[in-house]
Amino acid sequence: MTDMQRFEKAAIVILIVWVVTLIPNRLHVWSLVALFSSSPEAVAQLSYLTKVIGLMHGVTTGAVTIAVAIWMFLQARRDGAARWVWMLFGLAFGLMAPVLYFLLQLIQELRSVRNMKQDGQAVNAHNG
Repeated sequence: MTDMQRFEKAAIVILIVWVVTLIPNRLHVWSLVALFSSSPEAVAQLSYLTKVIGLMHGVTTGAVTIAVAIWMFLQARRDGAARWVWMLFGLAFGLMAPVLYFLLQLIQELRSVRNMKQDGQAVNAHNG
């Protein structure tokens, strides 16, 4: 598997996880809309529902953040990067951490390709 395929696969996983974390937020908005056209009993039920949805959102976001941190640790260890730094970065920034990690990996790869081309041109100029 090439580096670009790994990057694309990770990007798809990140997008799916991001969409899943948005679902409880959308339910919360729908419950607030229903709140304005309800009886007092319905308001009490919607208040409870809002609390449950808020808890779902918190648990989902926390689980995703922890999963991202663990994945960042394993990915950094596999790539020979500072694994604890990337794990802490994953805990602090959630889904933005893998995005930054892969952008930095991509920049590093582009630099190495550019250096190889420059080295090849220098060798050709020296031999030519």
